[in-house]
Amino acid sequence: MRAAVVCVASGKRVTDQRDRHAYAQGFVTQFWLLWSRAFSAYIRQPAAIRADMANNLIISLFIGLLYLRLGFSQTDIQNRLGALYFTLTNVSLNAITTVVNIFPSEKTLFFRERAARMYSVLAYYLARSTADLPFQVFYPFLFGTIVYWLVGFKQNMAAYLLFIAVIELAANTAVSLGLMLGTVAPNSTVAFTLVPITILPFLLFSGFLLNVNNVPVYFIWYVQSCLSPDYLLF
Repeated sequence: MRAAVVCVASGKRVTDQRDRHAYAQGFVTQFWLLWSRAFSAYIRQPAAIRADMANNLIISLFIGLLYLRLGFSQTDIQNRLGALYFTLTNVSLNAITTVVNIFPSEKTLFFRERAARMYSVLAYYLARSTADLPFQVFYPFLFGTIVYWLVGFKQNMAAYLLFIAVIELAANTAVSLGLMLGTVAPNSTVAFTLVPITILPFLLFSGFLLNVNNVPVYFIWYVQSCLSPDYLLF
């Protein structure tokens, strides 16, 4: 009799534990519903989309006209490096500032829905971080295309595609960094405060503002640790 009671109690504990980890919908459904909600919320802001588009068009045209049709003299080579540096910096900063406020602005809603067992953390993270992926891919492509052909980089399709691939890699790396900052920050104010503190070392050790050979010995570990994406890209 006692063994039966123990078995029933054990079965009840297992069932309760499973119930605590159960969701109303499967992972795929959770992801799709969350992705659709986030994507719909983004496209319902046409003013923000137009502002992002205008920002990329204006700055890319500015860079392209500033470094218009560079040649191959020593001065032009130096200017080409400046164009590359400015392009990667702008693309990265645009990407990180666009997404850094995503999680802080939705934490209250997330905790409430998470407590109601509506979806898993993984489903929310994947859906929310990929909902605006089409735009995060398109904007760097538009920006890089305008800059590349106006500046007059290598007139070769393979070189152009490589340039776009590097631009996309830099932008989406910055997106991941922005999402990380937004996740660890308690609110939007702290998240935006962390952006310059985080991005500044990448800019300083990129190889343009300070020669890599002149990096002080007490900072050389940073360069050698491969934590500077700009250094690796250039």
